[in-house]
Amino acid sequence: MPNDPLNFDNVEALRKQMLLTVTQMAKALTVSRVTYSGWVEGKPIRKGNDIKVREILRRMLTMVLDGWPNPTAKEMTSVDRFNLTMGELHPPEPKPEPELELEPEMALSADDSPIATGGASFMVEGDFEPE
Repeated sequence: MPNDPLNFDNVEALRKQMLLTVTQMAKALTVSRVTYSGWVEGKPIRKGNDIKVREILRRMLTMVLDGWPNPTAKEMTSVDRFNLTMGELHPPEPKPEPELELEPEMALSADDSPIATGGASFMVEGDFEPE
């Protein structure tokens, strides 16, 4: 139930199971080390942080249940392991599709030379590499 306060004894056990430092755990939860330490000491969590933190903790628990840290991760440096953890917890946003700009009677070939189309055509703006 979202209204039940988080049990930070359990959160700390999860942190240790994932081989994270206090600073790394705070970064994983997207808060400062001071904020995280305050929660561990019993300070209340604001509603906006509570929702966000619960979602991240769910992802962390799923990682542990799936076998994290695996033997390879255990052999990594703390920094490399943390970076891998962050990639799992906070995957990068997908890149937006390039915008298409319609221009009448003109388009570009794969080598960027104009080609006549006899009707409406398009130009691709942004980073685009043909496959």
